[in-house]
Amino acid sequence: MFRVVYALGLAPDINGWREVAGSASLPEFVIYCLPNGLWTAAYILLIDGLFYRQTKRCRLLAATVIPLIGTMAEMLQAPGWIPGTFDFGDVACILFPLLAYGIFLSKDRWLKIDK
Repeated sequence: MFRVVYALGLAPDINGWREVAGSASLPEFVIYCLPNGLWTAAYILLIDGLFYRQTKRCRLLAATVIPLIGTMAEMLQAPGWIPGTFDFGDVACILFPLLAYGIFLSKDRWLKIDK
């Protein structure tokens, strides 16, 4: 990849972007917790797309699998039963997309999008 960048003469631009990105600092929440929530939300959206013809209960049950596993993994980190550091922010970011999806499913009659 970098051979192409150098051949096109884009190396100075790339290095400039690296310097700008390196000097920016994001909050720890964004770096460490938010990715869990984004992956969970992506999983839930995928499940909703794959199971769109199923009942709301079936869709919600299928969407619960990964958030449940993630939350259990976080909880097992607290007593040190599995490696890692327990963080309530991780738990919140894992459960928030599931909560939002549950609310969405409960309001879909109002939105007129479900059977």
